[in-house]
Amino acid sequence: MPNPTLHSGLTLLEAYRVAQTSGRHLVADPDGNVKVSPIIPPGWREIPLRIKVTAPERGRVETTQRVAA
Repeated sequence: MPNPTLHSGLTLLEAYRVAQTSGRHLVADPDGNVKVSPIIPPGWREIPLRIKVTAPERGRVETTQRVAA
């Protein structure tokens, strides 16, 4: 899958948080276009993110992307 492309200027983490707080899905099509959607359209895949806090005392947050199969 190509690198995800957000057209709104949000980071992937910001878009994921918007999707989570609104009860929607963060999805991507085969071309790598990403959107927040109430459903997962045919041919699109949900993008789950796993957030790993590496140094909570310094406020650093590290994210890793993992596309659902």
